[in-house]
Amino acid sequence: MPSTIAVAAVMLLSAVVYSQSVGDVAVSAPDIYPPDGTFTGELEVKFVANQPHANIYWTKNGDVPTNASRLYEGPFTLFEPGTYLIQAIAVPKTGNLENSVVRNRTYTILKSEVPIPTVSPAKGKYRGQVVAQLLAPAEVSSNPNAKIQFVIDVDDPGNTWQTYTAPIVLDTPGEHIIKSRIVISGAEGKSPKISPTARYRFEITSPLVYDVTTECAKCEKTPTVGQVFTVWLQNPEVNSIMKLTTSSRGCELDRHMLDDTKPTKIKHRQVAYRFVTYTEPQPKVYVCLQEPSHPNQTFIMVPRRLKSSAQGVGDNYFAIEPAFGAIKKQQTEKPYDGPTHQPFAERSNFSMAFILLFAFLVLVLFATCTTMGRLFKGRQHHRIPRATVVHDDDA
Repeated sequence: MPSTIAVAAVMLLSAVVYSQSVGDVAVSAPDIYPPDGTFTGELEVKFVANQPHANIYWTKNGDVPTNASRLYEGPFTLFEPGTYLIQAIAVPKTGNLENSVVRNRTYTILKSEVPIPTVSPAKGKYRGQVVAQLLAPAEVSSNPNAKIQFVIDVDDPGNTWQTYTAPIVLDTPGEHIIKSRIVISGAEGKSPKISPTARYRFEITSPLVYDVTTECAKCEKTPTVGQVFTVWLQNPEVNSIMKLTTSSRGCELDRHMLDDTKPTKIKHRQVAYRFVTYTEPQPKVYVCLQEPSHPNQTFIMVPRRLKSSAQGVGDNYFAIEPAFGAIKKQQTEKPYDGPTHQPFAERSNFSMAFILLFAFLVLVLFATCTTMGRLFKGRQHHRIPRATVVHDDDA
């Protein structure tokens, strides 16, 4: 009997653990607000996650959402007339949990009496800056009593609406939301007619610019012939091709490339690229970039960043200075167009000096030998003769 009770307890505990584990297999589904209904003009839809460390994916065209669907990044607005089936799921970022069940809502949007303004270019992600134009539909653009109002990055516009008169420049990196509407003034004593509020989301990334530096202590921080310099790129596309060219019209022509350099492929997370040229100084060198996403993959000229970020960007080029030394001092007085040094002339002067020294030594040696020969002959001429011995037989 005790063994039977023990077995039953183990089976009950296993069932509880299994049921709990089954309940934890899938992440919780997100909530969708507002509830189903019919709305006039516009409707802002918001998802609320019920599971930490999970992404929300959604659709509005009737397709069942998957992790390949649109990623939810914030509230969005429905303003085009029609019926929408909004569906969403939660997908875990890590772990062994499964996707949540699908949550859905159905909304019907009725046409507003006053249409909303449109924006050009379309909302989305842009590098550096975007110039957005707000446009009124044809049916109200000719109405003298109609005007477009807008606000930027304001959650509750209230009385902060501004009248649109010129294109809007967005150049600060980050996310920006332009809210706009059309207001048609009514007759005296009547309230104006106002369109639904359109929301356009833009993401601005850092601009594409470059700068150039050198580690040469004698080069006054300026690229110099024969010294390595570094080109720093900000926000280029991976797998782009970079060239250094000496002509503002020669990005596509290899014959205009800076001597001793070659096309360089942009690598992931690499921002610094080193170059060196040994030939001659250049007053203007341009940085060209061929990006995969650019139309026709043509080269574009990259602007150079100024020293102060508040000043934006400057001229597109930088200069290669002559080799430092005597020639560089000459350049400070007047422009120098010749070679940076004259090794052949220096070798010729050295050879001439050596020849003159050798000739001088030969002359000294010749003069010394001549003097020694004369002294030797003089000694023989003044030698005392021996006495002559006379024998008796000769007498």
